[in-house]
Amino acid sequence: MYKLKKLTDAEYFAHPAINRSTLWKMGKSPYHSTILTPRTDALDLGTAAHLVLLENADDRITFWDGDRRTKAGKAAYAEFEADNIENERVILKKNDYYDCLRMVEAVRNHSVAKKLFAAKGETEITAIWMKDGLALKAKYDFLALNSKYAVDFKTTIDASPNGFARSVSNYGYYFQAAFYLDAIPELERFYFVCAEKKTAAVAVYHLDRDSAYVQYGRSQIHQYLKDYAEADLTGHWRGYTDDESIELLAPYWMQEAAE
Repeated sequence: MYKLKKLTDAEYFAHPAINRSTLWKMGKSPYHSTILTPRTDALDLGTAAHLVLLENADDRITFWDGDRRTKAGKAAYAEFEADNIENERVILKKNDYYDCLRMVEAVRNHSVAKKLFAAKGETEITAIWMKDGLALKAKYDFLALNSKYAVDFKTTIDASPNGFARSVSNYGYYFQAAFYLDAIPELERFYFVCAEKKTAAVAVYHLDRDSAYVQYGRSQIHQYLKDYAEADLTGHWRGYTDDESIELLAPYWMQEAAE
């Protein structure tokens, strides 16, 4: 049984339950699940776009338009940065700032995306539940329980069907869909609202609860939870080759050439 809570980002990350990102890293190794994801310009842009679209928090994003090459410029930026961190504002590059506003405007004007977000529901709502003896958590961009769907907003380089399909596999978005759908049994569909960073082109895709993507993600979740529980019990968060040396196998074409 899940519980829904309205948590700030700080409260969400401080909560001891396991989130999707941590569990996804188990696919590399338990050790990787203990490493925090470093901040990047791309992640900051995504955070900023979420703030503007989901919370109408235009005042929570900003950019630096000065010169940081001089001693005076560096000092001015340090003061600017400290003030914005204290006030929980996201600092973007100037181009990213305007890309952010264009993407959000494009999503708000997209017929399908606009309809999805217009339904009665909650933004930035957290579900907490138990599975296989472990506490899990998921923060939904938009949850429309009455309509039985959830929406996740993605900023991306390529929002085309082929381009986004690659992102779905490479970044584990199918795994995210399975994780979020399984948290709330009433949910039937998980939508991705995608906006291209440079063009502000928008596309909407979805995965249903019984799709092959979600079923595969569900099987990974089951295995990764077992691996996590074992690592947590033993205190051994193994890496790639902790206990043995692994033989490197040549690719098929190289084996053919060597014969």
